[in-house]
This record gives sequence, C-alpha cells and structure tokens, in this order.
Amino acid sequence: GCEAIENQDFVQACSSVTAQLCYGNEPYTRWLTNHNRLLKTFDGAFGIKTGYTKKSGRCLVSAAQRGGVTLVCVTLNASDDWNDHAKLLEYGFSLVTEKEVAVEPQTVTVFGGDSEAVTVSAAESIVLDTLCASQQLETSIVLKPYAVAPVEQGEVLGELSVSLNGRTVRTVPLVADSFVGAVTQEVTVRPGVFFKIKEKAAYIVSEIINFFKER
Repeated sequence: GCEAIENQDFVQACSSVTAQLCYGNEPYTRWLTNHNRLLKTFDGAFGIKTGYTKKSGRCLVSAAQRGGVTLVCVTLNASDDWNDHAKLLEYGFSLVTEKEVAVEPQTVTVFGGDSEAVTVSAAESIVLDTLCASQQLETSIVLKPYAVAPVEQGEVLGELSVSLNGRTVRTVPLVADSFVGAVTQEVTVRPGVFFKIKEKAAYIVSEIINFFKER
C-alpha cells in the first residue's frame, strides 16, 4: 500500500468514488462504484482496497491524509473493519504534532558592495505536521557561492530543503535580509601617464611597420 500510493495514477483510481468506463463485446458505457465506504465517511481518506475470501474473511487496506501526514492501515479477517480503520486512523492522526523547523543564520559574500556579506533567511516559516516519535527530520542548505552588488532585499540567494526519513517534503527559498548597495571607486591617473601610454603605442606601431617593410 505504501509503495502503491506513490503512483499518482493508482491514487486517482483508488480514490474515485465512481468511474465511467466503456468496455465489453459489444462495448458499452457503464458506471462503476467504489465499495470503500471510508471515502465518504472518513475525513481525508483516499483509498485503498477492499477484499474478501472465505478463509481470510473481510480484508481492508485504507489510506488517509491530513496536512502533510499520510497514514496506511491494514486489517485481515476483521468483521468490523470500517469502524476498526476509522478508530486506528484517528488514533494515528492524534499522535501528529506541528514542528517548526529552525534555520541557523547564514551569510553570503558580496563583491563590490558597501558590505562584505549579507545574511539570508527562509522566505517563509516552515511548520510541518509530523509523527515526531518515528520520523527523522533533516535539513540541507544550498547557497550561492557569492553575490555581486547591488543585492536587493528579498533576493533569492539559496534554498533550504527539509526531508523526513530521507524523503524531501518541503523546499523554501533563502533570501537576502537587507539591501547591499554597490560601491564605485574613482581611479586617479597621475599627470603624464596618458602621454607615456600614447608614446609607447606609437613606438609599437612603428616597429610593426618596419618589420613588414624589411620583409
């Protein structure tokens, strides 16, 4: 079930309450109805499959999602499976807590600015619904190696990724906290420098002309 719901086509099929199909010999249009009553009675339910045999009894695999948490429940030979799943899923969601992801201060070097660096922070607060007892939360940060002034406040200079149990569940831009202006430097040339450059250039041109004349 956990692997199957990674496929969006599968999710679309198992979450459909009804479906219109055309098949048969000769083909004709018919409506199919999903027997999974949790789709109508349980908030957030989107699948997955009912089943029954004489030996195994009533079997049910269900899935529900609330916020950023998805739960999958499986029962075999359970005569009251609809109520069992509703209670088990509610219990699972009752364990979910909100956790805010803290981001350590980061800086990016700025070239040509009135400040040598600028601090960056997440463009928005990051709050995740998580089963803290069983899920491992990790963050990774990618920053630009440098920025060139001017740097606008709010300019994107990196990205923060948040993963649960090795799976990326959220990405947030990292933006400049403040404006960094560009600095222009005046270049002072000593008297006579342009004359010396002109004289040197004239000499090089003269040497080139003489070289071709000798050839």
